[in-house]
Formats: sequence, structure tokens, C-alpha cells
Amino acid sequence: MGISLERCFHPIGQGAFYTEKFFDRDRNSFFNVVYDCGTETSLKTIKSEIESCFTPKEPIDAVFISHLHNDHVNGLKYLINYCDVKNIFLPLLTDEERIEALLHNAIYNRNNIFIQNLISAQDSNQIPNFEGKIYFIGYGGERFSGEGSLFRLDPDDNRFNREDSSRKGGQKGPILNPDTEITTCLGNEWVFLPFNYKARNQSTSLIKELNDRGISLESTDDFKKMWKDIETQKRLKEAYRNLNGDLNSNSMTLYSGPKHKFFYMNYIKKGSFYDKQWMDYESSLSFLRFYDNYVPYHFREYFKCPLLEIIDDASRFLKHWNEIKYHPPLGCLYLGDYDANNWEELNNKYKSYWEKIGMIQVPHHGSKHNYNFELSKKEAYIFIISAGENNKYGHPDPSIFNSLLENQKFPFLISENKKSEIKICGEF
Repeated sequence: MGISLERCFHPIGQGAFYTEKFFDRDRNSFFNVVYDCGTETSLKTIKSEIESCFTPKEPIDAVFISHLHNDHVNGLKYLINYCDVKNIFLPLLTDEERIEALLHNAIYNRNNIFIQNLISAQDSNQIPNFEGKIYFIGYGGERFSGEGSLFRLDPDDNRFNREDSSRKGGQKGPILNPDTEITTCLGNEWVFLPFNYKARNQSTSLIKELNDRGISLESTDDFKKMWKDIETQKRLKEAYRNLNGDLNSNSMTLYSGPKHKFFYMNYIKKGSFYDKQWMDYESSLSFLRFYDNYVPYHFREYFKCPLLEIIDDASRFLKHWNEIKYHPPLGCLYLGDYDANNWEELNNKYKSYWEKIGMIQVPHHGSKHNYNFELSKKEAYIFIISAGENNKYGHPDPSIFNSLLENQKFPFLISENKKSEIKICGEF
């Protein structure tokens, strides 16, 4: 085993910032990966986390962005300026999804210029002040490239270099097929598998809602023109807010883990407890008895758990932890804000990998609207929920905790509290 991995779920509140730092002892070199980089809680918090995780101008080999909402990307500009980001992977969006992203940005972020540029990158194939490469992950059911399903991300591989890439057939830059398997200098046994679900129903609903209000939008240029008119702007806001709860399905997911073999976690580091051993679940997860730091204060009195006997019987629960803690698989599934109710597509995409997944990031900060309870029945033991301590959305929903506990899983709530940080370490 020549490669070590430290995977960190950073305490940035209502958002997502997850990192994987690989160290190749044979080459004496690092390979750094980031999934999402944003927070609604505090930009100062995510900037601090970036600085604590990386040194100035440290190379970041790959950044995967689930979707272009503020709480998942508003730290990316600082990450680009602070570090040396080599490659950014974005979900390819349909015209309807791009309109939705522009609407969301205009309404909630006051037309944040950087997010506008991310949305426009699909046309321009560039992000201002970013000198690395941009890739787009195509959506399911369609092919966008003749390159096949294998792609090696290597500093010496220029197949998709911006200067060399053609735009045959009207393609808007280097687009990878939806079934692309990304390998790296880490070797062929560790793979990255993004999945960009095409949110047909949600996109259609948005366009229908706009049409019902007498608004016809066929392109992002149409939106930019209409937004300048105050009355039309009000109607756009009303239409979007009427459907806003159902518009996160285009979030791009990512599997990071072994392809064939089974690699396992060595230990987990919680908050300020950084000993090289598995943490004491009893002392670290106080929600087993008191819910402290794991359920927002205003939510605790409504936390109706049908399995209070399991929580009260900590010895039985901890016995299960001691049984599994030395062999959770090292693979991880990041779900962003994916609507896991689109279960068939997600289940089929990763059908060859579920048993290699030891941990799952719960989608959309623990929203009950995005969680499919089939996830609780999967082989993974550890479930990560990122949510702000006093967020206004009621995240995470108690029913998700209940489902996880009922299925003998171990949920971790990552808030803006530094003590909630989780690091998973392993080797392969």
C-alpha cells in the first residue's frame, strides 16, 4: 500500500466543502481533490477552512462542482485565487437548467458575477482569472464525445486541453460522456465516477410555470434582457419561488473509491481529537443520549424518534459500532443536493460500487424532500449531513436521523462548529 488518503468533511455550516488529500509515498507527491466549495453561513468560515487545509498556491488537481447554487460554489473564487486549481468539472446544463441557475442567482445572490461566469462557462469555455482546464459532465442517455467512457486525468495528457479541443457539431467545449470513468496518477484502481442526472420533469415544470404567467424564455440571453424590466422581474421571482422546493435534481453526484478491490478505512478523526485511532463513538456522538451539537436546539423538542430504546441502550448501539468500525469500505458517495427520489437512476449508476461505499453524504443538508430512505438500507455505515446550526430551513429533518438509526447506521452532523469536523483516513 503506497497511497494514503485523508478525506475531510469541513465545518462550514449550511453548505458543502469536502476534500480528499492523497499522498503517494513512492512518488513523494500529493493529489488533491475538492467536491463543492460554498456556504450560506459565512464566507469567512469557508475562507478559513481553505487556508487551514491548503497552503498558498498548493496544487488542487480536481474540483468537482455539484451544481451552481451559492451555498455550493461561493467559496470557489477564493479557492482559485488562493490555490493552484488545475481542473474544474462542472455539470453540463440544459438551457432550462441554466435559466433556473440564473434565476436562483439573481433572486438569492443579487446576480453574483462569479456565479454568472460559471453558468456562462458552458458557452465561453472559460472562467475569468482561472488558468486551468474546464470539463463538463454530460447528462444521462446522450453521448457528447467520441472519446469513450475512460478518461485519464494526467498533467501530460492534453486530449481535452482548451487550446486543442474542437467544437465539432456545435459542442460548447470539452464535454465528457455521462458514463465516463476518471482515473488519475493514483493508478487505475482508484476511480472518480460523476453522475449528472438530467432533471427533465423539473425543467419542464419551470418552463410551464413561466409560460402560464405569460413569460417565454428560450435562452439565457432572453432571461438577461427580461430581468432588466422591473415588472417582468417580479413575475420571474414569483414563478421561481412557487417551484423552488423542487429544483435541485440536476445536482451532480460523485463516487470516489476503488474500482475492483476493497480498501478500508484505518481510523476516523473527529473535531480536535486527532489521535491515530478510531474515535470513541460514545463520547463523540453525544446525541445518543442528549442530542447536543447534533440536532439544532429549536428542533430537539420535535425530534420524535421511534427508536428511543436504541438511543437509551447505548451499549447495544456501541457494540455494533465496535463490530464494524475496523472495516468500513473506503469509497465515498457525494450527493450534493441531488434529489435521491430519482432512485432508479442513482441506484443503477452505482450498482457495481455500492458494496465498496463506506460513507454517504446525505443530499441537500438533510432535507426530507431530497432523501430516499433506500439509502439508509445500503451497505454504507457512515452518513454525513452538512447543515448550519441555526439554519432557517429546519435541516436536517428528524425522519432522516430516525431512518439511519433504525438501520443501525451512524450519522454525523457537520455544522460550522469546528468540533463537528470529520476526517476519514485510509490506505491502498
